[in-house]
Amino acid sequence: MKFLDEAKIYLKSGDGGDGSLDGDVFVALLRFARALKLLRLLNHPHIVHFIGAVWDHSAMLVMERCEESVRDAVRAAAGGRRDPLDGPLVAAHVARALVYLHSLHLAHRDVKGANV
Repeated sequence: MKFLDEAKIYLKSGDGGDGSLDGDVFVALLRFARALKLLRLLNHPHIVHFIGAVWDHSAMLVMERCEESVRDAVRAAAGGRRDPLDGPLVAAHVARALVYLHSLHLAHRDVKGANV
């Protein structure tokens, strides 16, 4: 298992059998490295904190653990186990996080309940 920090990536030609990366894997790794650089910059109370990354046959992000998703909160409110007014508060938090991202000229591209 290799831990990625500063994402020092070297282009090698080959079929991947000798430890080199084929073109598709290399492009995916470059995109992953770019995402890591962006995630390291983010600092907002309503954005999950980035802890690190691992490359072990696939790219994995290590993020702060969230107690519940928006989907869980909505279900709890619908079942009477949570204040229904929490919904607008959560929506305001999401909006503040998106405004922060946009202030950095970034777009989330996959805003949905499972990712919030």
